[in-house]
Amino acid sequence: MRYDRVPSHAHCWLLPIAYSSLRSDCHWVISDRSQGRALMKITFVVTVPDSLAFFSEHLRHWKGRQADQGDHAEVLTSPGPAEFLQLALKHGIPVRQVPMEREIRPLRDLYSLWQLCAELRRDRPDLIHIGTPKAALLAGMAAVLTRVPGRIYTMHGLRAETTQGPKRALLLLAERVAVACAHEVVLPSHSLHAYVRSLGLLPPHKGRVLGSGSFSGIRSHEVSLPTAERLRRDLGLHSQGPVIGFVGRLVRDKGVAELCRAFAEVQRHYPAAQLLLLGQFEEGDPLDEATRQFIQQQPGVIWGGYVFNVRDHYPLMDVFALPTYREGFPTVSLEAAASGLAVISTTATGARDAVQPGETGWQVPPGDVPALTLALLEALDDPVERRRRGSNAQAWVQSEFSPETVMRHWDELYEEVLARAQARRRVRGKVGWTAAALGSLALTALTVRTQFSCPRQ
Repeated sequence: MRYDRVPSHAHCWLLPIAYSSLRSDCHWVISDRSQGRALMKITFVVTVPDSLAFFSEHLRHWKGRQADQGDHAEVLTSPGPAEFLQLALKHGIPVRQVPMEREIRPLRDLYSLWQLCAELRRDRPDLIHIGTPKAALLAGMAAVLTRVPGRIYTMHGLRAETTQGPKRALLLLAERVAVACAHEVVLPSHSLHAYVRSLGLLPPHKGRVLGSGSFSGIRSHEVSLPTAERLRRDLGLHSQGPVIGFVGRLVRDKGVAELCRAFAEVQRHYPAAQLLLLGQFEEGDPLDEATRQFIQQQPGVIWGGYVFNVRDHYPLMDVFALPTYREGFPTVSLEAAASGLAVISTTATGARDAVQPGETGWQVPPGDVPALTLALLEALDDPVERRRRGSNAQAWVQSEFSPETVMRHWDELYEEVLARAQARRRVRGKVGWTAAALGSLALTALTVRTQFSCPRQ
């Protein structure tokens, strides 16, 4: 009988080299940061280009990092209007377009996942920073499959908070998957952090709020008088009555229906009052037909549609209202406050972090139309108090939410996440080499034993 020979012991010692080669093909190469600062490559991902507005300060910051330190950033998002893509392109940050949809579309989502995997394999970033829920699910899984070293998810809000039944269960499951795919989860407000943790979505070692909250901070913005007057004329606003402003998607979750009913009551006391709505209707969480007709037909209601540069419009308002049911941390409330406006919002998750009751604005329970009406009337009845709270709001935002402070927190987090990735790589390397060495010894012993035990021909 003839025995098939195993490889000779000389070839067994090549196993660690083959193992090392395999690892170099399957893992990103992370520069050794212990010997000095290495260049950093990051990919920002959002579902639709509109959401790049959340990353505006990040993109501005990374433009500086690219110029000063040689780091590299790029954006992955779905195709969309050029003006939103310019938020990244104007800073010299390339944009790659991958089809993604906000709503659940199983077959299309699988195609998006495949495309995202292909992009990440080609670009090989050190970090991926995901900023919207659907992208967190798809890009998060793609980042795991392609083994991106550092994965960060910013949870801007929780859609499941205002849903029920099977949809709520599905949304919570998607969030659990997104959180599991991330190495770190950043929440923009302390109330959202507490709520998400109470649901058991965050494991003990994940989840944090950077500084006082906010995703990218608020930069001061000056609007010239001629610009404000031109916008006032274009929108058809008159100067005889006060203006209540709202900025956001025209959907149920934003409390638009409640705001319209409260405004109808305000008009009984202030017939010349105006309600300026800046935003667009969406089918994902549609308003009822009566509210849509009120917006389109009610005298005194000015619907400006979607506005790209909304910060030019805050000086047109006398008070800002956001009667929302849920938020992460409402940037529009901070922008309005930075413009010197008192803010009327709710005690909902995330929203309550953006207002200091009695100091920077008013808070009411979500869905409480009488309380919202009373707060609006108090703000309009007392211009001195309204301006006092607006001035306090402006000072608060400038002291707590400057972009420079917020970006410093993000830089520290990026370095921390990469350091952890480097540590994991070293541990995997030690375990891998140990396994390879033990395997080599075992094969060598088997070879020696075979050499002496196999019958000769």
